[in-house]
Amino acid sequence: MKTIKKFLGYILIAGISFLVLNFIYDYNKTSSSIPDTAVIRATSEAPKIDCVKDEAKLLIEASKDIEGRPEKTINLLADCVKETNNQQYIDLTKKAKDIATKNNLAQVKLSEKSEKERKIKAKKEGIDIGYTAQQVLESSWGKPTKVNTTTNKYGSREQWVYRGQGKSGYVYLENGVVTSIQN
Repeated sequence: MKTIKKFLGYILIAGISFLVLNFIYDYNKTSSSIPDTAVIRATSEAPKIDCVKDEAKLLIEASKDIEGRPEKTINLLADCVKETNNQQYIDLTKKAKDIATKNNLAQVKLSEKSEKERKIKAKKEGIDIGYTAQQVLESSWGKPTKVNTTTNKYGSREQWVYRGQGKSGYVYLENGVVTSIQN
């Protein structure tokens, strides 16, 4: 009985989803000749855009999110640039590509900054199980006084010995990853 109820529930959900997608698609067809990318993905048939007839609408739509979502502008105008060689389409696409490049560079700088912050934090706070050998070297523990290495058919094990300069302890690594710490 539970299986039948579950099955009927799935059918109901699928039916409702189908109706909603069809409604969105029909609404979009009547309200604008420019397709919404989410609707195109949800329905396998994308309405054809007339790059000449719909030029004004297309330029407005493409300009709308250019700062926040430049990829949308690039995708929206790609076919029209090929078909018409319209200078406004080309200029807007170039601007969107420049913005996308700038956004990507900003993202790279942000990740570099967070990596730098992680290194500074590791220097202050020490180490933990799961750190790599490189992370230990970059931490407040730094370079060990001595390294004892054991190698067998299962991999390598290292004991990093820390003595002097206010430090005393051992760090044990297996295949370059910290498995235990002894202070």
